[in-house]
Amino acid sequence: MRDAGGYICALKWPSLYTGQDERYWRETAERQADARLIAAAPELLAAAQLALRNLHRNLASEEACGSPFMGDDDHEAIAALTAAIAKTAQP
Repeated sequence: MRDAGGYICALKWPSLYTGQDERYWRETAERQADARLIAAAPELLAAAQLALRNLHRNLASEEACGSPFMGDDDHEAIAALTAAIAKTAQP
């Protein structure tokens, strides 16, 4: 599977050849991890969107109160979640 930036993941299961057991099991484990991540993607996206909404709500409360209670890590989280969610948008 590829996107505009190149390789994302392989969907074909590896072939087992004599003398390549370690490679086969490593590649099989990678494919299984990719499959689990793809299966969890809808829930992960929903969780990221919820977390971003909550952070924005906290930021709005902070601005309304005039009392800062969000730290630098909260602002970094907003940027990271925004960037991650943007990657799910259709081109």
